[in-house]
Amino acid sequence: MSTGHARFVDFYFPDEDWATYLHLENEYDVGATQYAKYQRYSKPLLLGEDRYEQDQPGRDPTDMRYFQRRLCWAWLLSGGSANYGGRWWVVHPYSQTGKRATTVNYHGVKTFTRQLVGLDSVRYIRDYFTTRKIELPDFQSDDGLVTDLDGRTGTQAPKVMRRGHEEFLIYHPNAASDGKEARVDASRQARWRLDLRAARGRFTAEWYRAEDGAVDESGAVEGEREIVCIAPWTGQDAVLRLTRAPISKR
Repeated sequence: MSTGHARFVDFYFPDEDWATYLHLENEYDVGATQYAKYQRYSKPLLLGEDRYEQDQPGRDPTDMRYFQRRLCWAWLLSGGSANYGGRWWVVHPYSQTGKRATTVNYHGVKTFTRQLVGLDSVRYIRDYFTTRKIELPDFQSDDGLVTDLDGRTGTQAPKVMRRGHEEFLIYHPNAASDGKEARVDASRQARWRLDLRAARGRFTAEWYRAEDGAVDESGAVEGEREIVCIAPWTGQDAVLRLTRAPISKR
């Protein structure tokens, strides 16, 4: 149970027992900037509204596939979650939106005929966690473990979660810009330095391409030191999973 407010308004009732999750509305929050102020309440936090697809042509993100997956990955690896929204005034099967025109009188009369695309990459987030049986409540965010090697900070910095020192999940948006014009940097590979000094043992490494779910298994890395991580793809946002290998018994 929760309640909705309005865009940019703080959640009024975080301490109330009846508020079992916290609901926010924001705009272009691809860096999950609002999560930190509510973390101390230890309740699920949902960004219930950000930007809708095919809502207002002047405010829709220009790269909807990238914007929506970046929004979801950033919020998940901060400890919360974000919601996709599209064509809120009518119920159309997502796969058929390009075949069903719809008109809305909202900030002027507008008719939309284009296929929705915002969920095209979000589906790979679902696939990632379900096929690997990853339970995010077992993790905690720890962005301080990562330094972007191209100097990107703030909303463009990588997001990190760890399960103790046994498993690490890092999402790098590889962003060239934020806000409405958020887009990936087509000229770079995502790359960062990861602090594993407190993590003992050997870790298997798996890269995941956020756009389409492609996988690259990069072998193993050793803990108890800082390592440099470079995504195997240019012009892509990417996820790296490090899992500590079982310690062999002698």
